[in-house]
Amino acid sequence: MKPGPFISHLAAAARVEEKTLSVLARALRDADILEKGPRGINAIEVDHVYLAKTLIGRMGTDKPARAVAAFGRFSAMQMLSSGGHQFVKSQLPDPDHSLLDFMVEICKPTVDLTKGGEFEVRFVGSAAVDVVRDGEIFLMYGDSKGLEKRTAEMREAVQDKSGEKLRALMLSSFSDENSLHGIVETRSFTSTWLQELKTVVLADRGGG
Repeated sequence: MKPGPFISHLAAAARVEEKTLSVLARALRDADILEKGPRGINAIEVDHVYLAKTLIGRMGTDKPARAVAAFGRFSAMQMLSSGGHQFVKSQLPDPDHSLLDFMVEICKPTVDLTKGGEFEVRFVGSAAVDVVRDGEIFLMYGDSKGLEKRTAEMREAVQDKSGEKLRALMLSSFSDENSLHGIVETRSFTSTWLQELKTVVLADRGGG
């Protein structure tokens, strides 16, 4: 699928304004995050990397002016809940892999997300990304920089198998003013939704 129809389809699937998503994608292209190319019939075809990067930009913010910064922050997040590495170890053997690595992996047309049970990817404020299955966090990505002075809390938090202590620590360290008042904006998508999106967008690349 070409970038133009892709943005139209994603906007409908995500229930966001196409114009807003188009401006957001343009900002990512101008920053050389998304691949550029000619327009019209010679335009590039959207692949799994293009899809993953667009989703990170979209889930990171709904403000096109903040898209590049949001992508930079979220894409570089690393796995914090090391105990959850077993769930992705076969595909992502490096325990220090980034959220971008994870997103690129699950966006591959050859990866069938209907197997293994549905999961949800939640972008929690600007603090972390939770991967949740059956109501439990089994993977968490975040930015541990800035937590150097809270090592004792960090050490205790990572022992909590539920992930709740770690997420609370991340939120208290990196959340904005609204979060401090108990308002945390969360954007999410399910593996079922992504699989359906891949089936259409990446049909020519084996997504169907």
